[in-house]
Amino acid sequence: MRIVQLLSQTQLTGAEVYAVTLAEGLIGAGHEVTLISDRLHLKTKAQILARPIHSAKGWRRWREIFFLRKYIRENQINVVHAHSRASVR
Repeated sequence: MRIVQLLSQTQLTGAEVYAVTLAEGLIGAGHEVTLISDRLHLKTKAQILARPIHSAKGWRRWREIFFLRKYIRENQINVVHAHSRASVR
């Protein structure tokens, strides 16, 4: 299964620790995991994409929505796991 975990953060938080721990477990089970966030502080085997999710307002928010939709389609993502209110938008 192909999974995207979406976070909006600029500092190390419990959500990042949880997301990285979850990603490592999913990778160990044979899944492909991509973490998309403003910045990640922990090392992981998952693919990491740095995107301005936290500060996305106005047109920038729409740009990130279009990027995410395109990424999901092109990479045939099965699950999107949003870890915060900002990333759900």
